[in-house]
Order: sequence, then C-alpha cells, then structure tokens
Amino acid sequence: MKKKNFIIGGIVGAALAVAISGFVSQEKTTSANSYQNTKVTEDTKIKVERFNGIAQDKLSFKAKKPTVLPEGVKELEPKTEVVTQGAKKLTVVKQAWVDKDADKKLKYQRKELLIIQSDDDGTVKPMDVLSKGEKIQVAGVDAWLIKRGEHDPIQLIFWKDGRYFNVRGMNIKADKLIKIAESLQ
Repeated sequence: MKKKNFIIGGIVGAALAVAISGFVSQEKTTSANSYQNTKVTEDTKIKVERFNGIAQDKLSFKAKKPTVLPEGVKELEPKTEVVTQGAKKLTVVKQAWVDKDADKKLKYQRKELLIIQSDDDGTVKPMDVLSKGEKIQVAGVDAWLIKRGEHDPIQLIFWKDGRYFNVRGMNIKADKLIKIAESLQ
C-alpha cells in the first residue's frame, strides 16, 4: 500500500499545483512586496483535508471516469482533497492507473495515468504553465498539451462544464491521452 501511495503522490505534485495555483493566485496582490509582507490570517491560510476514495459527499460535482484506458493498467484507490482558503473552497479528485506489473519495471518504463479534476471553473488560468504547451481542441473545448522531456509525463489540461481536468500520462502517447480525455463520463 505504501508503494501505491508513493506512486500517486509522486505524480500528483505538479498537476495539483496547477489547480491550486489558479485558486491561490486570485488572492495575491499585484505587488510582490506587498504579498510577501502580508500577514497570515485565517483568511489567507490554506487548509487541505484528504480522504481515501471519491468522497462524493464533499464534492459539488460528480467525478468522471474514462471509458478508454491504456492496455495493461490497474486502477489505484482514488483520493479526494478539499483545499480551503478563507471562505473559498476547491475540491479535487485524483484517480490513477499504473502498469499491472509496475513493480517489475524501471520507473521511466512504466505506464502511468493520472486524472485530476476539480471544481476550478477556469476563471483564472495559469498561463505561465499553459504557454509551455500546444493549444488544441479536446471534447469541444480549448486544451493545452504539454510535453516536456523524453522521460517526463505528457499533460493535457482543459476546463469543461465549470471544471478543471488534467489528464497526465507517462509512457502513453498524446493521441491516446486525447482519447482518454474525450471518454470522461
């Protein structure tokens, strides 16, 4: 079980940061100095609650699952996080799949799929992250396909129906990620 949590935790960091950065950036002032000197209060403190599984009672939306998956993967236990800053709340669901024989492969050889969805409506988009990607159309909306290095995951980021989606794949081709994203139901 520790290994599964490590895999999810390891591939989640940057993807979740995109959702949270948009959420938090709404609170930042335009001056870096004034932000750095801002006193931490109950309204600026960020609180994160974590739950195993899809905690539907904490969600303002129904979590979607893909009907298309890469061959030979198994699903890991989904996670739900509720991020609160003052009166604002962001709910995040993380679902992950890995090679059935992941423990027999080197990390850079494994197939890994992570889907993050949240109730972030995309009002504030992290353009510094999105500008590194190629703007394409997925499921009738603008999406950004971000490819970094050869051994880095590919990300597909988009907002649809008032929700944020990040479909992230390691050793999964971009066209397959697009099909997975379009199959979310």
